[in-house]
Amino acid sequence: MELGNSFFNNFTESFGKLYDKLPKQLIHRDPNPSNILFDGDAVSGFIDFDLSEINVRLWDACYCATGILSEASDEAYEKWLDILGGILNGYDLEGKLAQEEKQAVYYVICSIQVICIAYFEKHDMYRELAKTNRQMLQFIVHNKERIKNIFNTSG
Repeated sequence: MELGNSFFNNFTESFGKLYDKLPKQLIHRDPNPSNILFDGDAVSGFIDFDLSEINVRLWDACYCATGILSEASDEAYEKWLDILGGILNGYDLEGKLAQEEKQAVYYVICSIQVICIAYFEKHDMYRELAKTNRQMLQFIVHNKERIKNIFNTSG
């Protein structure tokens, strides 16, 4: 599946309408599984704050989910949508996401993937990660409606 102009046109138009409405705060910006510390089954902390910045509050929850997907087997991809829903619904319980944030989940996830692909593509040692992230983006785009319906944002 190739992403054509319609993907990018829809992305820029739809996300462009939401972006300025999204709450911003200090974010970690790299909460992938290797940067999350555990004590048994409980999260005990985070490491690697060198990318921290003020940005879209939703970023970290979405990035954490894409980090899990990047380490998933092909068979585990379908389970990822449930994991994504669990992360986002848990985040919503703790920090009450704005309606615009709920509508922006798909676009934030796509943004993360495009940034990762661009970064990994320019480094030979990360070419395989670029390929993985391309596959992830295709999976995400293919599941656009399921992702957008995690919160049943129609209402």
